Order: sequence, then structure tokens, then C-alpha cells
Amino acid sequence: MQKTTINIEFHRLAEQFTRKAAQLIIEKVQTGTMLPKKQIEKNVITGEHTASTKLVVENSPEQFVDKIKEEIQSLPEYTRCIEFMEKDPVISKHLNCHIGTWRYHHGFSAWNVFD
Repeated sequence: MQKTTINIEFHRLAEQFTRKAAQLIIEKVQTGTMLPKKQIEKNVITGEHTASTKLVVENSPEQFVDKIKEEIQSLPEYTRCIEFMEKDPVISKHLNCHIGTWRYHHGFSAWNVFD
């Protein structure tokens, strides 16, 4: 089955924004902005039939993005994507609404599209 892009203009804008955001993140890391750390549990196989868990500290890219969220949202490419989504008759119906099932649902914002 051949896949086609339905909304080419949105795809183009989102690609421009993603590239610019990635460039910003790379620049931040290269200039010494530290990635936040988080402690997580990892399962470790200790034998043929045994395992244990240990606490390890890892980088937390998602917390890093949250830390610079305002800078990312100030990019002109982000603004153009938001404006397009708000004007698009299909996409705009889903923005700032709760989506999901009665058991699990969450708010769907423009930021969620790129987060």
C-alpha cells in the first residue's frame, strides 16, 4: 500500500519547525546546557532464573525540552504551525479538547502535536 501525505502544507511547516527545534536543542547541549537527570529503576538479569532491580541515574531529554519549552514556542516556525493548525478545519476541531476514552483521556493542545 502506498502512503501519501494528506496535508502537504502542514507537513512542510511541521518539518521546518522540527528541524529548527532540533537545531536549538543541539545548540543548547553544545554550549553546555546540562541535561536534567532522573533516577529510574532498571531490571537486571542476575542468573538463568533470577533478576533484580537497581536504581540508575540517566539523562532526561523530556525534562530538558520542558525546561526550554518557552524558547521552542517562541520560534517563528512554531508560530506558523500553530496558526495553520488553528485555521485548518479538520485539525482545529481537535485542538484544546479532551481526547481518548472515558477511562483514559487527556487534553490535546497544539504543543502535544510536537511534544
